Amino acid sequence: MVTSGGKSQYLYYGGDDTEDVGPVIDYVRRAGVPSDYVPDFLTTTYTKNRIVEFYSPWCPHCRHFKPNYIQVAKNVASKLDIEFHAVSCIANKELCKMQEIHAYPSIKAFEIGSSKGQAVKRSKRGELLIENIVEAFPGVENITNNALSRKHAVKGNKSKSSNIEKYSGKIKRETYSDAESSFLYALSYGIFMDKHPLKSDRFIAFHDWLEFVQSAIPPEWDMMRNVVSHVFDEITIASQGDKELSALVKESVEESVLSKGW
Repeated sequence: MVTSGGKSQYLYYGGDDTEDVGPVIDYVRRAGVPSDYVPDFLTTTYTKNRIVEFYSPWCPHCRHFKPNYIQVAKNVASKLDIEFHAVSCIANKELCKMQEIHAYPSIKAFEIGSSKGQAVKRSKRGELLIENIVEAFPGVENITNNALSRKHAVKGNKSKSSNIEKYSGKIKRETYSDAESSFLYALSYGIFMDKHPLKSDRFIAFHDWLEFVQSAIPPEWDMMRNVVSHVFDEITIASQGDKELSALVKESVEESVLSKGW
């Protein structure tokens, strides 16, 4: 049985049962497994090189990146002994905090014996290329120059790269949406350093920061404005811990979604 809200909180697990995700392994924390449990592929004892995507299932960039990640995984896995994993930061919040994930999607390369991982470079358009994988693992056997050509870069949608400029408005909206989602995640789980309520100096700093953010939020981020205002109004509760704070954020997001009829 899947924990943390079920299949809807995963990109590569569930959904269309006929979907081909190739060699990508989506980490699914089963019922009864502690939220701070570290799966073997993120430990120092794992005996294979691996690429791991940390994502949010409702992040537009993550959804558009998905076909690219699957295709690169298929191309590389057929030539090199490298595994491809994926971790939902919504279903596995503690795990993503441990890995210091602050944006989606975040791609990390883990060499044998590593539990930290290094960020993997992507193209200027945000595509993951086979050459990026090879650069991330300098010790692995190189593959042919033909395999490294950019023709293996798979776009997040079916549009040709030369036509991307036509969709600048759409990309801008998605960028705002992605940034808004990342901010809301950071607000929910990045404020508290421990399990104790905020002390007086941190409480004041949190209060002043929320006040500033309210005045600086772009007009496109109406959901974020509602969330920040709600947290600010309930700051006494929000300052008690990340459980209370994340509940306030979730409550406000759900109200915003219902009000828009999404």
